[in-house]
Amino acid sequence: MPELWTLDVVSAMICMSSIVKLLAALALVFTVVGCSTPRLDPGWAGHWEYEEIARIKSPDSAVEALLFTGDAGATTATTSFLYTVPTGGRIDPKKATKNSACFVADHVKNLNLVWKNSRLIEIQYEEARISHFRNDWCHRDVQNFHFVVELRLAPTSSEFSLPVGDRIW
Repeated sequence: MPELWTLDVVSAMICMSSIVKLLAALALVFTVVGCSTPRLDPGWAGHWEYEEIARIKSPDSAVEALLFTGDAGATTATTSFLYTVPTGGRIDPKKATKNSACFVADHVKNLNLVWKNSRLIEIQYEEARISHFRNDWCHRDVQNFHFVVELRLAPTSSEFSLPVGDRIW
């Protein structure tokens, strides 16, 4: 009989080991999903509403910077989206596959957009948690992709620009 009992203990230990591995894998998946940036695919958080906050023309009037904010209600942070478009261009933030924001951030404090010249826009902010940033933009309708606008991040704080709530856990 002792051999049978030993076999049962070994089987139970193997089974427990498998369960622990499965739970660890599930914990990892939930951690990764929980840490993902919903601003890039906000559809999972519910019905998002967007509002155009500002439309700022470049000095030569060839391009406009469009600033939108969006959220899905009380359980989501307000997110800022910056798009560049040919003057008069329209953006539908709900069609993420067609329109790509150059800058996406939440927990933004004192955001200011400044055209330094016709091909350089500076994104000034005191604090922000930036989930997406692209520093160049061009479009077929503006000199057939030969007119390139550079976007530059310019935090105004001499210390941290990531909000304290996003730095400390």
